[in-house]
Amino acid sequence: MNEEIFVGDGGKLLINDFKPSYTITMNHSDGECVGRFDFNGPKLIFTGDAEESAKVFVNYLAMIWEKRLQEEREAEREKVAAWMRSKSYATGHGDTIEDLLKELEWQVAERERGACAEVAESYEPRCDTCPRGVANAIRARGET
Repeated sequence: MNEEIFVGDGGKLLINDFKPSYTITMNHSDGECVGRFDFNGPKLIFTGDAEESAKVFVNYLAMIWEKRLQEEREAEREKVAAWMRSKSYATGHGDTIEDLLKELEWQVAERERGACAEVAESYEPRCDTCPRGVANAIRARGET
């Protein structure tokens, strides 16, 4: 049954009664239909090539899963990068969590050497036999 509704300045809107389609179609990338699940009747009906349909369906699931995993990896990488920035560490060109951890590793070691050197320098006025050499040796460990 169709219904015509007149609107505005003589225009009309035609509304067709329609029923939604509850159909899942599996297509190859070229658009060729290889299988179809039809849920529109009292029972589920499958038509087409079951093996090819299964391949298309599994490939689709694999693509969706890979996208989800990639999004999760990126979210986790961003958490690590945000933590590094909050502690004043540079993230460099860290595209992966592993890259970020490599960046973090050398920066932590450098900070630790600096902190140890400062401790060594704080003892210098009280020790005649331990001049700046200890602090310089600590800092130099990062250059070898």
